[in-house]
Amino acid sequence: MTRRVTPVDSLTVVSDESGNEIRPPGGVPDGVLPPMGGRISLVPISEYDYRAAQEQIREDDSPGVTIEGVGGRLPESRTFELKPGIGEKWFVDHVDDHYRWVIPYANAGACGVQLELRELKLPQGSAIWSVGPERRPHRMPLFKSEDHAGWWTPSTYGDFGFLLVTVPRELFGGGEPPRFELADAMEIVSLECLGEQTWVNLGRRSRIPLATRSRRRFSRDPLSVTSRSVPQGEVLDLVKNAVAACGHVRCGESGLAVRVSHSGALIRKRDQVGVENRFFLTANHAFTARKCDVNARCMEYQSFEAFWDYTATRTGSFGGYLSCEIRGNVPRSLGAKVLKVSSATDFALLDLYGLPADSLPWTFLGWSVDPPVEGANVFRVSHPLTYPQAYSAGVIAGKSELDPDYYSCCRSRAEERFLRTDLGMGVDRPGSSGAPLILRVSDAGSEQPRVVGQLWGVCKRQGEDAFYSIDGRFSETYQQIKEWIDPPLG
Repeated sequence: MTRRVTPVDSLTVVSDESGNEIRPPGGVPDGVLPPMGGRISLVPISEYDYRAAQEQIREDDSPGVTIEGVGGRLPESRTFELKPGIGEKWFVDHVDDHYRWVIPYANAGACGVQLELRELKLPQGSAIWSVGPERRPHRMPLFKSEDHAGWWTPSTYGDFGFLLVTVPRELFGGGEPPRFELADAMEIVSLECLGEQTWVNLGRRSRIPLATRSRRRFSRDPLSVTSRSVPQGEVLDLVKNAVAACGHVRCGESGLAVRVSHSGALIRKRDQVGVENRFFLTANHAFTARKCDVNARCMEYQSFEAFWDYTATRTGSFGGYLSCEIRGNVPRSLGAKVLKVSSATDFALLDLYGLPADSLPWTFLGWSVDPPVEGANVFRVSHPLTYPQAYSAGVIAGKSELDPDYYSCCRSRAEERFLRTDLGMGVDRPGSSGAPLILRVSDAGSEQPRVVGQLWGVCKRQGEDAFYSIDGRFSETYQQIKEWIDPPLG
């Protein structure tokens, strides 16, 4: 007997006591940093290099993610052996029954940095933290993703930072000292000439910035969720508290590591009460490269980061080139497991490994298995081009031909599996991929947001100078993820 599926309301949770922003033993060293001679100097890339390379910027063939950078080895890797003593240039002390090493790095003029570590040999109970100029520690997940060789540190924002390594004193000694290899690095830079952020490799093999170029000239710019023209209210607030800007490292077609940015949202399990389930809906193609219908692998993503409460209200400004100044201060989640993916509706369902306890009340969005009708009003909150939260809205469109010459994958976006939205406000851009399409539903006298799709990308209408936003239908996605979000009763 088939159980009738009824819509689920959104769930608000005040805090997550098991959030993964834990403080390191002894806290962050206060005012104690090594002299410049002890810092790891990363290879800087001059403004001239960027401008000279603009015509060589590679285009990723994904419809809605932003390629933030490409990996490539440093001129030479460096191995660190951690020894308590005064012979090393970097700072070491012991606090709260732990040895603590501060290993700083610097890159003049950089907006931010991410490092790849390999050959980690640390005793049980050890931890590695990334700390930027804002002195907010982020603990690096120590499981390893299967699609690249090393471990990527949480990104730091600013032109300097340090790794904080802690090892329990009782486990130190009696064998080889703790060690790891610094194998790779990326720099995040702010380029007003590109109008977006671009991650670039710090090594000598590939010093070309990457960005997803627009395939059309947008008639509108992204619209901040805080704009006066955006309908404010409880429904929008619920959605804002569910949506995050995401970034992770994946293995690119060239074999090099690339970092991509996209959007996504928390969704609710039917009987969920607290935060024991951290299901996160985003786009499948954010985890694959340059293919129309290839599924990502279901595995752990150690490098995954989700940035929460990332709005112009918090930042005081709206624009991608400014976000490097504030991304280091917003709460973030680190690490995720991909539970299920499919190119059929281009979805990825993730299980986040934690939520920061000091963020806003969480919203786990409700969903509907009933597809919206033609003409229904829908809206979206996303992070286009890594901007703070942006708003777009429109109506569900009817049948029309899509132009395969605009983007070859548009030919496979069948209407029975994808929704088409004709936007009247705002715009969806690279980086918006995976953001939820929201239908307002009246229930018991109040409005509730319901997820009816997640963004794949944008396609051009055949024979017209007009475009549709294309979303995977949640009514189809549901059939593949119901074992997690709507398990059988009993």
